[in-house]
Amino acid sequence: MDREEQSHAAQAQKANLGQLFPDHGYAQSLYGTRAGLTAITRTQVQDFHREAYAAGNAQITLVGDLTEEEAQRIGAQISAALPLGPATAAIQPVTSPAAPGLLRIERPSTQAYLRLAQPSALRNSPDYVALQMAMRIFTNRLTNELRERRGLAYRVEADLSALQAQGWLTIELQTRPEQADAVLAHIKTMFNDFLTQGPTQQELEDSQQQLTGSAPLNSATNAQILRQLYAISTQNLPLDLDFATQAALKLNLVSIKNALNRHYHADQWRAVILGPKTDQQPLPAPGESATNAMCRVPDMQQQSTT
Repeated sequence: MDREEQSHAAQAQKANLGQLFPDHGYAQSLYGTRAGLTAITRTQVQDFHREAYAAGNAQITLVGDLTEEEAQRIGAQISAALPLGPATAAIQPVTSPAAPGLLRIERPSTQAYLRLAQPSALRNSPDYVALQMAMRIFTNRLTNELRERRGLAYRVEADLSALQAQGWLTIELQTRPEQADAVLAHIKTMFNDFLTQGPTQQELEDSQQQLTGSAPLNSATNAQILRQLYAISTQNLPLDLDFATQAALKLNLVSIKNALNRHYHADQWRAVILGPKTDQQPLPAPGESATNAMCRVPDMQQQSTT
């Protein structure tokens, strides 16, 4: 909890989730609040343990040098050691996301923390792979424009969540405080153009080639395979470690553009700017030497200033 309170990135994320999921558990901190932790009683903890840590809620995934028969026997032994217990209630869907808007949070910092988010597809949606490929492409666009051409961010990423009740798309970066407004507006313009035009054929082929090269590394260890099997089970996905990669390699420009426009809107961003209050400046012109003046990630002491 202390680390979350000291991290500006975590504070920006928490505020952004509050915009997306008001009155829903996803808006709450994983670590709780000081008042909430103080109010919890031993009896409440025991009651929760009896309800949640039961065979009815167990998902047992085994990866390693063992046969299916051995895995089933071990799984049965683990399950038998747990109380039976009923399955807990499913996570409630998000029914009323907050209206689009911008939240400014003033904090002393050498950087401004920007987060943009809007609702997206669930992980088991037929459009998810197309949207995931689209965000790989859009991340490359953002990196080229904001880092390489203008030196405004060290790292920027557009990414999709994989939670069970509601998906969301986020764009996250750090930039100079005096250009936070201009960067935010530029990202929105770029995304609007992306929805209107979709990716180019060259962007799609480059991303597919990159995916082909990196995919085997995602199943190189037992731990990686375990994480993939966990996602397959919780998200009700095909029982195939390679299904998403193969689906991505079959995508074309039309399928990606159609998926983008089914799920996203240029004017539906919930945005957070967290950082010092300062006079705003326009975007710098793109130049060959932009990366030499790139805004750098502050050291840990600066990041933890509150």
